Amino acid sequence: MKSVYESITSLSATYDLLNRLWKNDTCSLDRYQALRQEEYKKAFDTLNQFRFEELILQIVSESLNRAVLVRLQALIKNCIRIYESKENIFNGLDFLALCRIDEQEEFADRFALLQQDLKDIQEYEYPSEQEKQMLLAETRQEINGLQNEKADYVRERKWIVNNYYSEIYQISKSYLNIICDYFPRKEEKTANVQETATPVPINEIAPEIEIAPDMIFRARMYERFLLLEQKLISDQYLNENLRWVSAHGNKKADIKSLIIFLTGLQASNYFLPNRDSKIKQYFETRYHIKIGQNFERKRRETLAGDYKVIFHDYPF
Repeated sequence: MKSVYESITSLSATYDLLNRLWKNDTCSLDRYQALRQEEYKKAFDTLNQFRFEELILQIVSESLNRAVLVRLQALIKNCIRIYESKENIFNGLDFLALCRIDEQEEFADRFALLQQDLKDIQEYEYPSEQEKQMLLAETRQEINGLQNEKADYVRERKWIVNNYYSEIYQISKSYLNIICDYFPRKEEKTANVQETATPVPINEIAPEIEIAPDMIFRARMYERFLLLEQKLISDQYLNENLRWVSAHGNKKADIKSLIIFLTGLQASNYFLPNRDSKIKQYFETRYHIKIGQNFERKRRETLAGDYKVIFHDYPF
């Protein structure tokens, strides 16, 4: 069974590709559209066979941080949004015509060549009628063989007439509903709450704005980061609940190791430029730890190359 992170990474990659294709899809009737339809079939098969509720139950049973779903949920929402904004275009595609175009592109030229061969043989003066009839029979046999091949091709690709836009949309809506059922959004408090002089621990403070991964990570780097995060867990820097547990001998949190790790991510171009404050806020929330001024640029510069030593076996 795949880990939660592997499953989320796989689904995120599927939705990332799907969203890029849908965004630029004009539903033109050509061979390229048939190739798109093939990609949509792969995406549909992946999503339709995936046991999404089991993934969510796994997250709940392992008490994982709900933040592991943030990027995937954003990708699913974007997929739904694209469909709803282009619903008339997607559902207006003539799938039967697309099937005929695909079939024609695959076989039209080959049939045309054989028909031309047949015509040339009929018009050519051969030394004997027997030789001419033998060539005609061979060419007609080739045409019959090609017709059988065409029939098999059409039968194997009958899925091309399916409206995968609508089917993927329905699956995506069901995925989103499952997430909302297990992780309902907390109702905002309307009553005024008086401030107290007692400071609240960082893990009890909700950030003013939830930082989504795509607000700080470059495209496709979040999935690579999740794999690194799994190694942090196996090396006991993090526990299964994504709490930074690495500590000095005095039991104080080893923030320096975290800063060095983040410096390694920055040096490896995981993050978008000029996102320092959001990066700090994201990891404070994700790892339940107060980073504070330790993430300031000047302090990071003194640790610039240390990640190659401490995290030397990490595939940044």
